[in-house]
Amino acid sequence: EAMQEKFGLKEAWFEKPEAFIDDKEIIQWISQDIRLLSNELAKFERIKNFKVKRKPFSMDEGEITPTMKAKRKVIEKKYAEVIEELYAGEEAAE
Repeated sequence: EAMQEKFGLKEAWFEKPEAFIDDKEIIQWISQDIRLLSNELAKFERIKNFKVKRKPFSMDEGEITPTMKAKRKVIEKKYAEVIEELYAGEEAAE
């Protein structure tokens, strides 16, 4: 909701077929919060790379349980390629 208000996004924006957001302004906005919140963390604990999913995980997609817990194996399998890209980017940065 905060993102929707900040950037004036309509419901149709969330219905786009792309699973992940690539809007640089939105990514930068989220990145600022991540940096602020991780200042107190040790370097190895900080988030280095991330992707923002357009829609939250859902029971309909089989990504969460009825008690709203993430189904890690399902998520890891479904987004394996994206997760691999994130770690590949981390290795390149080091």
